[in-house]
Amino acid sequence: MASDPRQEPFPSVDIDPALYQQAMDQHALDVAARAASAAPPPPRRQPVASLATSARGGDFIKAWEGSRSHVYGDVATNPTIGYGHLVKPGEQFPHGLTADQRQELFTADLGRHEQIVRDAVNVPLTQGEFDALVSLAYNIPAALRPRSTLLKLLNAGDYEGAARQFDVWNMARKDGRKTVIPGLAKRRGAERTVFQGGDYRGP
Repeated sequence: MASDPRQEPFPSVDIDPALYQQAMDQHALDVAARAASAAPPPPRRQPVASLATSARGGDFIKAWEGSRSHVYGDVATNPTIGYGHLVKPGEQFPHGLTADQRQELFTADLGRHEQIVRDAVNVPLTQGEFDALVSLAYNIPAALRPRSTLLKLLNAGDYEGAARQFDVWNMARKDGRKTVIPGLAKRRGAERTVFQGGDYRGP
C-alpha cells in the first residue's frame, strides 16, 4: 500500500546565506527601480519670461484672497473689493461687482503681478515656484522689491533659501504697528509648499 505523501517529512534544504542575501539585495533593487520608473519626473525649470500662472495657481490665489462683491477693509484696513483688489484713488464701486466683473478685475490684477515676478526674477523657475511667487506678490508686492532677501537669494540660485524667506512676510500694519497676522502666516506656509513642489492647498 502506497504511503500518503502528505504524511512524509518535508525534505530539508540547505540555503547558502551569501546567495540568499544576494537574492534579497537584487529584489530590493528591482523594487526600487520599479518605483523610480513609476514616479513622475521632477518639475523642469523654465525661463521666467515664458511662464504664466497655471489654472491651479489662479484658483489658489482666489481661494486665499476670498471674493467680495462690495468694498471692505482688509487686515490693514485698506479698502478692497473682489479678489483682494486694492481700491485705487478715483475708483468707485457704488453698486458693487458682479461675479463676471470680479473675475475681470482679478484677471487684470493677476497679469500685473505676474509681470512683477517676471521683472524681478532672473533665474529659471518651475511652474510651482512661479505660481507661489505670483501669489506672494499679489498679496504683498514688497516681497519682490530689489532689497528683498527672498529675491536676492532666489536670483543667486539659492532656491531653498528663498523658500524659507516666505515665512518672513507674515506681518501687516495694524493700529500703526507691524503685527504678525495668523492668516498671513498660514498663507505663507501654503505658498512655500507650492514653491517647493507640494500641493496647492487653500485656507
